[in-house]
Amino acid sequence: MAYRICVDISSSAIKALIGQHRGNRFIVEDFYIQPYDSRFNSDRHLSVALKELLWEMDLRGGYLHVAISSAYAIFRYAMFPDVEVRDLETVLACEGKKYLPDKKSDVILQGMPFQAKGKLKEPILLVGVDRDYLEKVDHMIREVGFRTRFVSVDSLILANLISYMNPFFSSPVCVVDIGYRLTKIMILKEDKIVFIRSAKVGSFDIDLLIHERLDVALEAAEAIKKGENAIADVISLSNRILNYLCDEIYISIDFYESQFGEVPERMFITGGGAKMKGLVEVLSEKLGLEVFLFHLPESKILCYSSNKDFWKYQQELMVAVGLLLV
Repeated sequence: MAYRICVDISSSAIKALIGQHRGNRFIVEDFYIQPYDSRFNSDRHLSVALKELLWEMDLRGGYLHVAISSAYAIFRYAMFPDVEVRDLETVLACEGKKYLPDKKSDVILQGMPFQAKGKLKEPILLVGVDRDYLEKVDHMIREVGFRTRFVSVDSLILANLISYMNPFFSSPVCVVDIGYRLTKIMILKEDKIVFIRSAKVGSFDIDLLIHERLDVALEAAEAIKKGENAIADVISLSNRILNYLCDEIYISIDFYESQFGEVPERMFITGGGAKMKGLVEVLSEKLGLEVFLFHLPESKILCYSSNKDFWKYQQELMVAVGLLLV
């Protein structure tokens, strides 16, 4: 099986990984993370960052599997009560976009139904992405000498990876992906996303708060947040942002309970923002749930990049690893 180049374009960095999924293991040949200043999130700036990353990895041309940020996606559930499961793909190609509020959106992926055959009895998750943004990403990739073989949204890739590592959730599980500027809140059940929404809060908000209160550089604030510098009580400093994050999670769980009559028994957190020191404990206390930092099992990862610490950056690379599955 050939190695695959997987690229996750987030709001603060481009993460790339060369590897393959073989049997029940993930083979990581190399990886690289190229940060960029999202205040200058222009096409040209992204293009330069992508080019620098691919050249650093000594890659010259080929096909990419790409994940884009959920910030550019619209998620909607739709019912198709008279449609047979076997006809779903055809129906979505013809009618999918009418269920999305943005006329410029393209349906790029939909949740598969639990049932294997017969008429659909459950809502289907539709995912729309702005066509202009997709074209910009494709143009940017072509500009640096590559082509796009597959494109999806980071939340879908992450949910698929977590379900693969923890198959057949019999009860709902909440997954909170804490990104740089956006947090994605999902509820998974039986390997499917049954609820998803985004909250406009991320690790940058905590960095900014620490930066303002301690009068330190943003880079130093990030180190303090992760516990690399023990000069401050990070939880106390970040309490306002953490309370807002917990409110968003609680609202999501409460809405899910009102619709489905059940609540998640546990929660996984992931993403670069999940590395904050003490975050698991404070979320567990505030929300009254079992909270775990999602880890990739060491038994399933084989990394050949001896000069880089994959495990140090596994949270940032989670979506790139997930692209090896598709």
